[in-house]
Amino acid sequence: MFFIFLCCSELEDDDQKLIAELYARLMPKLVKYSTVRLIDQSYAEDIVQATFMVLIKKYKDLNHENLDYWMLQVVDLLIKNKNRIEENRASIVSAVNIDDLSEEKLLFCGNTSYIKDILSRELTKTESDFFNTYFVMCEPHEKAAKKYNISISASKVRKSRIRIRVVRILQENGITP
Repeated sequence: MFFIFLCCSELEDDDQKLIAELYARLMPKLVKYSTVRLIDQSYAEDIVQATFMVLIKKYKDLNHENLDYWMLQVVDLLIKNKNRIEENRASIVSAVNIDDLSEEKLLFCGNTSYIKDILSRELTKTESDFFNTYFVMCEPHEKAAKKYNISISASKVRKSRIRIRVVRILQENGITP
């Protein structure tokens, strides 16, 4: 909150008071609204803070008669953007098919979105590429070797290593493959 009012220092005193009043009155309602609408509720307060930053930035150009509605519209737009980002992240991670970690169709106990989050956080870009090639796309070693310009035996070694790495990551996070 202090940061927002620090950013308000360029505005006149009356405007600062109005923003402080809006903050006190709308902050809890907007956080509650954001919490309900967001895919990841932990961003609710950040969304509302960003809304107030937009308000401060555009304050002089706004019609001040209906600021409550304007604030709700901005929160809604920011929520849509954040949800779009989260959905894109989820779609990227969902390319990692958790049920197909190996030919034996490893089964996992627990929340698959939690598992996807763990893998997206722990695997490097290269490891994710190998994981998708070997276990999601199920490409044969010959095709993977050609794709990465490596020998077939190196392709087999990489597949084995990425499988071991994924299993280890999941075990470290309390998930038994």
